[in-house]
Order: sequence, then C-alpha cells, then structure tokens
Amino acid sequence: MPNKTHDQPLMPNRFVSGENHASRAADFLPTFLYFSACDLSAGRPEIRSHHVFLRGGVGAMQIVLFPHPALRFPSVDVQKIDDALRSTVRRMFDLMYELKGVGLAANQVGLPFRFFIVNPSGDPEKKDEEQVFINPNISSRRGSNVHEEGCLSLPKIYSDVERPAEITIDAFDLNGQSQKRKIKGFLARVIQHEYDHVEGFLFTDRIEEDQHDQIYDAILEVAAQFRKQQAEGLFPGDEALLAGCQEMAKAGRVPAEFATA
Repeated sequence: MPNKTHDQPLMPNRFVSGENHASRAADFLPTFLYFSACDLSAGRPEIRSHHVFLRGGVGAMQIVLFPHPALRFPSVDVQKIDDALRSTVRRMFDLMYELKGVGLAANQVGLPFRFFIVNPSGDPEKKDEEQVFINPNISSRRGSNVHEEGCLSLPKIYSDVERPAEITIDAFDLNGQSQKRKIKGFLARVIQHEYDHVEGFLFTDRIEEDQHDQIYDAILEVAAQFRKQQAEGLFPGDEALLAGCQEMAKAGRVPAEFATA
C-alpha cells in the first residue's frame, strides 16, 4: 500500500492499500486480469514511472501495474524460508519506502506467493515496526469501518472501502515462527488490504458500482500504461508472464535469480 538464520521449511486518516463487485474493465480484459494490485497509503504518491529498479538488469524488482497477470494469479504457499526469500523481503521493504507505502504484497512485484510486508508508520527509520506475514490466514473478523484506500499498482486512484475493524490472523514470520494475533485499527486495515492481494482481490473489488463509475477512466489509463510498457519491451506478453508465474508457483519458492537481480 502507499503512505505518505537458516533455511526453514514451512508446514503450512488516509492511505493507499469490500462483497465483490464486477468491474466494467471486464468488458475489455479477461476476468482474471481486471484491476491491479493495491496498497494502503498514508499519503498520495505522485504518479510516476513504477519501473523502480533496485538493481539494473532483467528481472530487477519493480511494482507491477494493472493488469499484470500476477495480480490475479492464484497465490500459493511459500514452502521454504531461505536466503532468497529474506533478500526479496528486504528489497520489497526498500521499494515500498521508495514509493511512500505502508504495505506491499508479493504479487505486486510479480511473485505468485502468499506473503506480504507491512510497516504502518511508512518510515524506513522505524525498523521495529516492520512485519512480514508468510502463508497468512485471517480466521475471524469483527466490526466495521470505512476509510479511503488506494493502490501502488493503480496509482492516483482512491475510494472509500468498508472493512472489518478487528481481525485475527495466523501467519509465519521470517524466523519460521507461527503466530496468531488479534489486530485492530489502522494496522488491521493495512493487513486486510495486503491479504486481499494474496487472495486475488483488490480494493476495487470491495466498492459499490457508483464508486467504480467515478474511477473507471483512471483505471483504463493505468491499463494503457501497462500495455505501453509491454509494447516497449519492459514486460513480455501476458502468456509469458503467466507461464513465469506458473513455473515459480510449481517450485514453491522465490527463485534465487529474482532475489539477486
């Protein structure tokens, strides 16, 4: 979302980050593609190129825009916590801070895995507030509140979203420890937003039809930007992107070359 060890196998205010409502984007895109990954934000970032390369070269980490296929690809559990995952998580935090975010899901950088990162402060100096959720499961939800959300993969698009006020979540951390926590407030919203990503949902799935109407043209503009990136060779075609997701999902772990690119 926007704002202002050892290898371990696993057993199982305003910000940017709903029942599902079909989008008219489905009129021109395959169903699994409509809408992009999202992020919660404490502030609205300026629209700019999201080819944020932490390191140069093919495969360097970057935020993917709607309608990149990874954003709707069924995310799979991480099978092993290893150096590639740890390196990827660190780079995701760096990228999130660069874009003024407070949360980021794996599929927003093109990885088809069930993990996400959050730092509700959005402050890179507050490392103690950094949290990693691996293979998460939200087991209970209570209450309700409404807040404006947005998304790094749908830059400059915002809408009010109703979500539960309190959640219980189970997840592994980077040390392979399983934790069950009750969370409420802003952090609960950030987590739900990122959890939606790994479930294949976006904040735009959780708004009413009239709200969709207000942001529809902006969504098309983001889609056109992604297609332009493909035309310029910054991304391959959708079939190749999906094949890459399938290959990584089958392996169940972040490729070493992705973590070091």
